[in-house]
Amino acid sequence: MMGTRCEAGSRTFTLLASVIDTCRKRGHVPWPYLAGVIAERRAGREATPLPAPVPGL
Repeated sequence: MMGTRCEAGSRTFTLLASVIDTCRKRGHVPWPYLAGVIAERRAGREATPLPAPVPGL
């Protein structure tokens, strides 16, 4: 379970790691994106899609 205490924690860890890696591979800093997604979900709105790749990378 990757050091987590439950299956849900392992799934969350894996999902966050994937989002962070995808953002970096697409040329974006992941933290502003994640902060925006958290804010949107807390407000009851849909999460924004992952950012598109930066042209030329």
